[in-house]
Amino acid sequence: MASRPRALPTSLPLLLLTVALAWGAAGCHGVRPDLGPERTVEAGVPEAFGSESPKAPVVTWDFGDQTPLQTAAGVRHAWATAGRYTVRALDGQKELARVVLTVVPRPVLRAVPADAQTVLWVPRLRGNVEGLVDFYERLVGAGNARATLEDAPLVPLLLRSLTGGPTEVDPEEGFGFFLVPDFDGVVALLGVTDARAALAAVARELRDAGHRVLPQEDGSARVEPVDGGLPMLLFADRGYVYLAVPDSPEPPEPGEPVKALAVESPDVNLVRRKVEAQSGPGVSEHALLSELRGKVRDGSVFLFSAPPVAESEKEDIPVRGFFGALAVQADQV
Repeated sequence: MASRPRALPTSLPLLLLTVALAWGAAGCHGVRPDLGPERTVEAGVPEAFGSESPKAPVVTWDFGDQTPLQTAAGVRHAWATAGRYTVRALDGQKELARVVLTVVPRPVLRAVPADAQTVLWVPRLRGNVEGLVDFYERLVGAGNARATLEDAPLVPLLLRSLTGGPTEVDPEEGFGFFLVPDFDGVVALLGVTDARAALAAVARELRDAGHRVLPQEDGSARVEPVDGGLPMLLFADRGYVYLAVPDSPEPPEPGEPVKALAVESPDVNLVRRKVEAQSGPGVSEHALLSELRGKVRDGSVFLFSAPPVAESEKEDIPVRGFFGALAVQADQV
């Protein structure tokens, strides 16, 4: 005769529940955070790790670049300079996951809005700027060259980086100027390694030149020119600093009567919105620029211009745009 199964002890269900809860709690940290595959990213461009899901495990993130550790389920991080970095997700001293990222300099054209009509740029500061400055000094004289360059947007910070020592400028990235539709003015941009420090350095340069710099809560700065011109806007985005300089009305000639005109100031914030909204390759993959690349030799500085043309006028305009380069070497151009 089969024996009758014994009843479970009354404490066993409670014991099983306790073990299940403990195992589940331990399993929370056993879930591997999402770091994605090994990949290449651009300096200054934030990369996402982990998850914002309420059920995602909270871990400590080590980005491998000597920046402070962060504790969260999901984070975004940008690297200041090019290199190979190991990102680790930690639970205390225990490593849960890791991934190796290759960070490359962000090309200057990818930092220029896709609808830019004209761009003048130095693709890489190291090895190019020194020769350009030397060429310009020989062309117009050292004193005249320095005086002119010191007045150009962002150039004083760039020139200071050539003297050696610590600098916020990234020598592996670029520098340039561009024009965009709906903004009457020019925009300068410069690749940097520390956006906050670079903004502060540019602000000091502008103050030293006599301009009034008014920091804003969002980190940008309104710049009121010493000559009473229209306000400029200084801001940073993904590894580059920008200075939007609106065109000011031409002053009247001596003896010419001053007329009161209703002048609408160019919207410097439009430039910032364009830059921050840019998520793709920027102007680097402009159709005409891509078409002309193979026809222009490498150089130290480049100029591309493709003004918009109405569809009805395209047949009457044989030249769609311009792309050229200037190569500067020691004692020759």
